Amino acid sequence: PQPCAVIPNPVSGLGTPSWEPERPPVIVYSGGLSERKGVCELIRIWPRVRRTFPAARLLLFGRDSSLRTGGTVSQWIKDQLRRPADLGVEIRGHVPRAALARAYSRAAAVVLPSHYEAFGMAAAEAMWCGCPLVFTRYGSGPELLRDGEEGLLVNPHEPDSIAEALLRILLDREFAAGLGQAAARKARSQFALGPVIERNLAFYQQCCRTLRDGTA
Repeated sequence: PQPCAVIPNPVSGLGTPSWEPERPPVIVYSGGLSERKGVCELIRIWPRVRRTFPAARLLLFGRDSSLRTGGTVSQWIKDQLRRPADLGVEIRGHVPRAALARAYSRAAAVVLPSHYEAFGMAAAEAMWCGCPLVFTRYGSGPELLRDGEEGLLVNPHEPDSIAEALLRILLDREFAAGLGQAAARKARSQFALGPVIERNLAFYQQCCRTLRDGTA
């Protein structure tokens, strides 16, 4: 079989933010409050993270959605934690991309444990901002980053792996900074609008040559 070309979606309009994490640590989740995005698994392991970092906060960004069993994800979170504010959990809803970029730049980590994912724009934008990323190992996860070098990949169906990845980042600030720096280098060199346009042009030019030469 012929190899397939993988061309990322571009990241643009975020400038070149610097990563300056707040203390106590803030963890950011973005992508819609949806079961398939892994937010329920994240909520289940959050008390474990808080036992090690009692002042840590978890900010949840994205539109609410319905559970398969009825009700909404936001209400499930409130029922699951009883008093979310006491555990530092804040449901922020949908916000503009600029506000998300600011949140990424101040977060100790961004966590996106999706059950499946296409390109993952939220992940790419977190990388662009230089924030350490915990991302799914399914779908595009291994295409966006190298595990242990530009972020950490986890199995969302094994919630303990999410907690372990977050704690690894929170407990080792030097390791976390290295992940963020490597992620920013990759995102700004490979996901920027200019390079993505060039790769698209090269791909379609090659397709045209192949059709013209009858080698398809």
